Amino acid sequence: VPELPEKEEKKTVSDWRSWFALPGVRLAFAVLVVCVLSFAVWRSAFYKSEESDLEKGLALVQIVYRGQRPFKSRLTANAEHQPFIDTRGDGSSSSRSSEADRQRAFNNEAARKSAEIFLQDAAKNQSDAARAHHALGLLYMAERKLDAAANEFNLALKIEPNNAGIYSDLGALYLEKSRLANPEDKKEFSASAELALQNLDNALKLNENLPEALFNRALMLQKMPEMKNEARAAWEKYLEKDARSKWAEEARRNLE
Repeated sequence: VPELPEKEEKKTVSDWRSWFALPGVRLAFAVLVVCVLSFAVWRSAFYKSEESDLEKGLALVQIVYRGQRPFKSRLTANAEHQPFIDTRGDGSSSSRSSEADRQRAFNNEAARKSAEIFLQDAAKNQSDAARAHHALGLLYMAERKLDAAANEFNLALKIEPNNAGIYSDLGALYLEKSRLANPEDKKEFSASAELALQNLDNALKLNENLPEALFNRALMLQKMPEMKNEARAAWEKYLEKDARSKWAEEARRNLE
């Protein structure tokens, strides 16, 4: 490649310096440098403050439960009240699902898969294990995998045996098992109902004001024909603690 003559080379350098000396060019260059440095600082801060696997998993579980209520019982993941729609039976309820419902189901499936991965990783961390197993239990309940959920709740209780929320969710799980029991198999129903009340009572011993446990206990008693008076008293006790929410409105309907 032929070299530029000395005069041409000096002219090229001079032209470049003249071009860079233009106010607009210097300003643009300065803005570019500031943007690059700002991005570098932001990126560094982002990765330093990146959420843990547990935090990501918990956030995704909230997304899974947002706008839906998979069971009649009240789980600690049900931050807001949603009406319960029983889709068991002939499937007529599901056939009326809107396109928005189907899209929500698709999005929830993606969230569930991601949440499971994050929470399983978080469960390996001793400090996060109890919350991770509890959240996995809630995740599996949303998928109606009750046996897998029970296993996760029990793992969480081994680590935190005084956690009222876990006992309440485990009680809700057995309440749902009683609802799914064969109506002709009284033994199956009774076994699930007994475990439901046992876990809900454990929750209330640890926290007598826990709304989920109070609600679920009343709901379980209502399912037992011989416990009508106890069920009514349980609903009234719930309303003493919560008289204004939409959960309270549902409790009043159960008293009618």
